[in-house]
Amino acid sequence: MRKTLMKRMGVASALVLMTLLSACSPSGDTTGDGSGSTGGQTGGDPGTTDGLPTPQPEAVVAPYVGRWESGPITAVFLKDGRAAINNARVGAIPSEIGTYHVNDDGSLECDWIFSGKEHIEASFENGSLRLSIDYLDRTATADEAPNAYNEIYQALLAESTGYMGYSPVGAISGSADPADPNPSQVFSGATVYSGNGIHVENSFSSVEWYDLPYNQIGRYDGYSRADIWLMPNGRFASEMWLWNGVDSNGQANVTHYLLWGKYKVAPGTDALSGDTVSFAYDDGETAAYKFVGGRRYLRTRVIIYHNAAVKPQ
Repeated sequence: MRKTLMKRMGVASALVLMTLLSACSPSGDTTGDGSGSTGGQTGGDPGTTDGLPTPQPEAVVAPYVGRWESGPITAVFLKDGRAAINNARVGAIPSEIGTYHVNDDGSLECDWIFSGKEHIEASFENGSLRLSIDYLDRTATADEAPNAYNEIYQALLAESTGYMGYSPVGAISGSADPADPNPSQVFSGATVYSGNGIHVENSFSSVEWYDLPYNQIGRYDGYSRADIWLMPNGRFASEMWLWNGVDSNGQANVTHYLLWGKYKVAPGTDALSGDTVSFAYDDGETAAYKFVGGRRYLRTRVIIYHNAAVKPQ
């Protein structure tokens, strides 16, 4: 059941927080970023282009196509716009698949299946590909790149499949949360997350939230956070705590939001591409987001939520 627990995360700017509030109660959003281009085209067959963005001219992508490696990082780019990455650094999501687009200045716009959209500064220097601050060397050609991509994809699919047992689906069951104002408002005959349901915790714009130290300010943990509880009775609670600092009397100043609604699950065709979760808030707003990677990462428009039962340690 739902518990009100304030934990850690990096403090966001006022502008970002305003955006997060719109993500907490989406207005007319029925797909969300989570069901974008990476949601349905990330299979292991490199010849499949269904759902991919419009291919760019070969001359534009050719310098990038191949496998590139440096220390803990491996990046693979395919001609059709797909990409895969392994990152063994502590605090990073170990591997992802997604898409990429080459900008006019050579930088990349990536859309990863777990962590979402990312702008990466890129350039070529002495035969190496510079991605942000990392210099990578080509270790596989364009012809060899599909097999390199498949190695990452198949490993990620197997890993994601292994997590499915933590978060089973089933028919509506169980009792209501005592704080729920409208416990009878559910989708009739819906498939939901059964057992104990699922509690997902935020990372806002960072996937490294679980490595951040507690930020003690006076007697308080200085952070903002968001949580969603997907309960087996077909109801959900979306809760947000926005840290505003400590006032002149030494008291914590926190803005609290709590929204309720009903949800249903359309299970995905595979563990990696994930489920589609449809939300209907009690105030009438609706949204649908993807729960990907073995039901580990719930991608909304701004926030990436992590399944608390299987979060990285």
